[in-house]
Amino acid sequence: MLQRIAVEPGHRGPTVALTTTKRVVPFRQQPCALLIEALSVAAERRRDPRRRRRELSGGLEHAISLVHVLCNEAGITDDVTLAAAVLHDTLVETQATYMEMRRQFGPVVAEVVAELADDVDGPVKDRPALRLQGGGSLSHRSKLIRLAQQVVSVRELAPDAEQPHRHRLPASFDAIRSIVENLRGTHATLEYLFDEECTRFQAA
Repeated sequence: MLQRIAVEPGHRGPTVALTTTKRVVPFRQQPCALLIEALSVAAERRRDPRRRRRELSGGLEHAISLVHVLCNEAGITDDVTLAAAVLHDTLVETQATYMEMRRQFGPVVAEVVAELADDVDGPVKDRPALRLQGGGSLSHRSKLIRLAQQVVSVRELAPDAEQPHRHRLPASFDAIRSIVENLRGTHATLEYLFDEECTRFQAA
């Protein structure tokens, strides 16, 4: 049985509590709720011994780097984009399925995550066919995440970087630049950040 708890005027919304377990059910409209849930799921999935790629131990750190670039450096605060960035490789690296992602995070987040998985490893098996926008092209949110990935990738290529995710990177610096060239015109700040990192990398 659910019981609503009274809140003071100006509160963002009522809190719903389970009277039997005293657990608070989060409301999705709360700031950062979707992002925090995505981080929780990503961390939990990476602890699963059934992971498809158990050698990829730095996935969550990489995802946090993506969110940092998107939000703190490029000013992108859309919660769907940030949550999808955290979950972007979950369908590839874990036992999670598209339908599980859709049930937990809704169709919009699931679509972005599935687009990114399709873009790397082919169509997601349990995903309805022909769902990519533009007959196969990435959506705007997916392009933002892909751009942020390349910014992080160049930083991880730097000679002084610890490079915990080097196995994730394209075969060469030229390959990374090629990906970005195909995404030009998506987001000026992300492209500027990428060009800045390229200049530093080449200087080093």
